[in-house]
Amino acid sequence: MNTPGKPTASISAGVYAILATQTLDALATMIVLPTIPFYAMGLGANAFTISLIGSAYNLAQMVCSPAFGALSDRVGRKAVMVMGLTCQAMCNVLMATAETLPQLIMARVAVGVALSTGPVEMAYIMDSVSTESDLSFVLYLQRMMTSAGALLGPLVAMTFVEYPFPVLCRGLVCVNVLNLFIGITLWKDAPAKDGLAVLASTLASTRSPMDSPRDSDIKTFAGALQAMLANRATSALLLISCVYTLGYGIGDGPEVVFFREYFGFDKGRVCYFFVVTNLSSLLLCPAGPKLIQMFGAVTVCKIGCLGAAASTLSLVAFSGTEWVPYVYGGLMVGLFGGMIGFGYMHLVRRTVPEPMMGTMLGLQSSLNGLAGTLAPPAGGALYSVNSFLPYVITALFAASAAGMYGALSAAVAPEETQALIEEPPAEWQRPKLRRVSTFGLPIYPDKSFTAQVHLNSVRVELDPELYRLYQAYRAVLDRESVGLGGLKPVATVPGDMAAARAQTLYDREVSGSDVHRSETHNALCDEA
Repeated sequence: MNTPGKPTASISAGVYAILATQTLDALATMIVLPTIPFYAMGLGANAFTISLIGSAYNLAQMVCSPAFGALSDRVGRKAVMVMGLTCQAMCNVLMATAETLPQLIMARVAVGVALSTGPVEMAYIMDSVSTESDLSFVLYLQRMMTSAGALLGPLVAMTFVEYPFPVLCRGLVCVNVLNLFIGITLWKDAPAKDGLAVLASTLASTRSPMDSPRDSDIKTFAGALQAMLANRATSALLLISCVYTLGYGIGDGPEVVFFREYFGFDKGRVCYFFVVTNLSSLLLCPAGPKLIQMFGAVTVCKIGCLGAAASTLSLVAFSGTEWVPYVYGGLMVGLFGGMIGFGYMHLVRRTVPEPMMGTMLGLQSSLNGLAGTLAPPAGGALYSVNSFLPYVITALFAASAAGMYGALSAAVAPEETQALIEEPPAEWQRPKLRRVSTFGLPIYPDKSFTAQVHLNSVRVELDPELYRLYQAYRAVLDRESVGLGGLKPVATVPGDMAAARAQTLYDREVSGSDVHRSETHNALCDEA
C-alpha cells in the first residue's frame, strides 16, 4: 500500500476532530460490546435472540448509512454529524434503561441508526482536504487511530468488568457528550466553490493521453451491472464472497453462547478474545500481500478458506479446551481472514475492468451486508437444533469457497503474483486517487474490527475514480440544486449511480445534452 505523504497546514482542525471522535467511538463501543450478550442472557435471551441483536444493529447501519450521507448533501455535514452524536447519546440512555429483550433489541437498532454517519464523516474529510498527500496522510492516521481504539477498548473493558451494563452505557453517553463538544467546537462545513470553472480546470489538469475510451463505455449503473454479471470471472467472485460471508455469519451468530457453554467464557474472557482477534489482525494482516507475491492470489485464497474451515472445526473437535477459542480467533480473523481479504481484492483488481470497479465493490458490499445480516439469526436457530451444527456448516461453506477459488484459477493465473497495489507507469499522468463511495462503508464493531479497517484501505486503493473530479463535481453541485428538494447525491451515495448522475449533470453543463465522455473532456480542455 502507498506510503502516506507528509501533512500540510491545509488539514483543518475539523478533520482531526473527525479522527478523534471516531477513535473515541471505537474505544467506547468495544468496551461495551463484550457485555451485551451476557446482559441479554440475563434477560432470558437464547442463541437466536443474541444473534438477532447483532443482525438488527448491522442492518440498521447498512440501510441508514446512504440515507444519512444523502441528507448531509442537503443540510450540511456538520448538522448531520451533530444530530448523529445527539441521537447516539439518547439511544445509549435508552439502552441503559432496557429491562426486557424487546427493549434491548430496539435500543440496539436505534444505536445502529444513530451510528450511521460514516459516509458523512468521510465526505467531510473529502470536502476538507485539498491534496493527495494530505488525503493519504489522513487515511493512514485514521487507520492507525481507529485500530488503536478498537484494541484498547477490550483492555479497558477488563478494568470495568464488574460494573453492570447500565453503568457502562452511561459511560458511553459521557463519551458521546465529549464527542459532541469536540464536533460543535471544531467542525465547519466547507464553503461552496465556483462550480464550472473548477470543473473545467480540474478535468483539463487530469486529462492524460493514455485515457481509454472504455472509461465511457459503461454510462449507467444498470449497464455496468449487466456487463459485469455477464463476465464469468467477476460473477464468480461475487458468488464466492457471498458464500464465504454467509458461512462465516452462521458461526458468528451464536458464538458467545457457544463459548460460554463449552469453554466457560465470561465477560473477562470475551474481552481477552477481542484483544487476541484485533491484535492478530494488526500483526498478521500486512503479511497478506507478501504471501500473494510468493504463492499467487488464488492459492492464498484457497489456503485461507481451508484454514478457516479447519480452525472452525477445531472448536468442535476440541470443545472444552480453554485455549482453543483464542487460537481459533487469532487464526480465523488475523491470518486466514487477512489472506482471504487481500487475495480477494487482488483477484478483483486482476479480473474486473476499471470502469466496472466501483460497481463491483459496491455490489459485493451490498451482497455481503445482506448475507451478514441474515446468517447470524440462521446460525442461532441452527444452534437450538444442535450446538455444533452452525460450526460444521461454517466449515462446509469455507471449504466450498476454496473449491470455487480453485475453479476460478484458470481465469486469473497469468498475473496473479504481481503486487496488490502497484505504482502507475511513468507515462501515466492521471493520479490514482480515491472515490468517496468506498469510504462510507460501515465498519461493524465485532472481533474483526481491525481487519475491516485494513481491508477497507485496500478497497480505497483499488477504486479508480479521481479525487479531484469528486471535488469538481461537488463544486458544481454546490452551485446547483439537483434532484428532489435540492438533494445533491454525488458526494455520498454509494456506487456508480452517483458517478453516472454527476456525469449527466456535467454533460448538461457543457452542451445541454448527453455527450460521450471523451468528447466532453476535449471540449473542456479546449475551453481551458
